[in-house]
Amino acid sequence: MFRRFHFKNWLFQKEKQSFKPAEKEGIPRRQLTVESTQRLSNIVDRILIEMLEESCPCQYPRFRFLARFSHFKYNARAVFCADTNYFVGAATFRKNFLKRIDTITENYFGDFGGDWIYQCKKCGTKYRHIHIQYSLMFEFVYLVVVEPKYFFFNVGAELKFPVPLLQGLYGFDEEDILKCASEFTLGDEEQVYNYFTEKVQNVVPKVNFSESLLLFSIYSNLRKPLVKLSLEYAPCGDLKWQKISEPVPVKASVRSENLPP
Repeated sequence: MFRRFHFKNWLFQKEKQSFKPAEKEGIPRRQLTVESTQRLSNIVDRILIEMLEESCPCQYPRFRFLARFSHFKYNARAVFCADTNYFVGAATFRKNFLKRIDTITENYFGDFGGDWIYQCKKCGTKYRHIHIQYSLMFEFVYLVVVEPKYFFFNVGAELKFPVPLLQGLYGFDEEDILKCASEFTLGDEEQVYNYFTEKVQNVVPKVNFSESLLLFSIYSNLRKPLVKLSLEYAPCGDLKWQKISEPVPVKASVRSENLPP
């Protein structure tokens, strides 16, 4: 199923690799095996199923962070995160909550994908799906949010470092991997699952415009709408979280596309 990512080729043709996917001090990664990648695939599926039960992964900052992992951010040469590849693959293929709606560039050689636009079937957030190939056995994918629709409300807990990975980071040069490694650590399946599915508890966003009380209407397409939360909490201020002790009635009628980005 992950033929696009060449993982099967990677696992069974290690003699062709020019980098070592072995454990090394300071680098969060595990030896790639059929068993380890199957465990990663299973835990990613469990995480996305949990996120989709209450809303969608777009409203989880920790998913958004890992899904857009790119070595360019760290001024490093070719490095990829296996966990990111599996999250993106599951989001666009197995769990399929992202629907391909446009093509930027197509791939004309090899087996990997081009650059495409995907849209969340629940909240409408749009992503650019970027697929880069450095060699026959080394390619990676990541997402870039191009049109957010989750606005100021997150279902998932805020980003916290270090981010636990089950499989880890790989690349041609260990110095480049180390440049990307400071925000990550290895975790077991339970740690990874708990980290990515952790939810915000009894908090709401503060925003600095009066119409912010109406932003909860964007959740009308979710399986379990979160509009009920708007009756218990009120946003105010400058995009910070605040606990509200008394319920505040909210009447939401404005369309989500009329809200400021």
